[in-house]
Amino acid sequence: MIFLVIAFYLLLFMSTSRISAQYTQEFTGAESGKDAALTLKENAIKFWDHLWATYNESYAIISGDYYTGQVEDYEYEPLGVFLDDIEASDSEFLENENVIVWATLKAYTLEDNNISIKVTCSAKDGTKTIKGVVTPKNGEFNVESYDEDFITCTFSDKYKNKISEKPGYYSVIFNATFNFTTQSYLKVYYIEKKRKRVLMTEGIDIFSEYGITDTSPVAKFTNGPLKIGMGTTTSQPIGVPLSNKNEFSSYIGLTLDNNWEGNVKSINKIYIGLPDGLSFRDTCEDFEDNRRAKNNGYSHMVKEKIIREDNKKKYELPKSYKCSLKLDNARSLLGNTPISIKYFKAEVDYVYHIEEKTSVTVKSERQKTT
Repeated sequence: MIFLVIAFYLLLFMSTSRISAQYTQEFTGAESGKDAALTLKENAIKFWDHLWATYNESYAIISGDYYTGQVEDYEYEPLGVFLDDIEASDSEFLENENVIVWATLKAYTLEDNNISIKVTCSAKDGTKTIKGVVTPKNGEFNVESYDEDFITCTFSDKYKNKISEKPGYYSVIFNATFNFTTQSYLKVYYIEKKRKRVLMTEGIDIFSEYGITDTSPVAKFTNGPLKIGMGTTTSQPIGVPLSNKNEFSSYIGLTLDNNWEGNVKSINKIYIGLPDGLSFRDTCEDFEDNRRAKNNGYSHMVKEKIIREDNKKKYELPKSYKCSLKLDNARSLLGNTPISIKYFKAEVDYVYHIEEKTSVTVKSERQKTT
């Protein structure tokens, strides 16, 4: 893979007339063999810097950054649980008839993220609530990747929950409660601090110098009930000191917000993955180091059960967290490239609730006839 990348960029470099002309002009314009050799050396260093910067970004994506690929693949997919095509089995019902309402339950989830769904239904008769009976499976479904079920909500003598005892209009409500996982990632650039200072002093645009066009990366998250925003130091690439770790100053921010019109029943866990070489400072009290439990080179998991039934009102969305970062190992963070491209990752496990409504009409025999 490395050989192919190098070969490709060598061919590209040699075949691009503009770049070739630039390098040839600088070489032939030198006044002496010594100057020519120096110019050639400088241009070669610039070329390899460009090559390795591009290779580093490609390698970060190709070489197993599963999370990045996962988010990219599912960024616009309709993930979640949906109640569609809700309609009554008849345009209107007679008094004392069984009332049946149909719906289609659709569920889409990420690979390896099973979801459990509980569907209920009810009808409103003024202030009175009458529970319907959901079939099949008593309204309980487990989904591994994708599923679609035709479900019914029944009100009848058999279940002793008849709603058609008198004429009128009745609201029928389907509810679905399910666990779900939303993932997010944020791309961040790092550069050795002295190199950054030199380039900025010379008035060189660092991103242009290394051929980087995505200069203001934004967080990407998988589609679903919640959205996850992530942010960090705006002055990218972020300078990383090689000697005095205390000179490093940066943070990671995380915001959870509602992406649908439903509501969060509970947030069970929030996980933030940091690039190798970084950790949270002790001042970050919301998170605890849990690298061993995650076992993938990243760290920190929020304490469990953030939202519960007894404290739901205290936790309103949008909700943000912001933690200062500590530099543990500059070499791990920078790697062997002029600009290092790293990813912060986030994963939120939660329980969500949605509802969909329709109405049914009950008429008397006389009204039906007329």
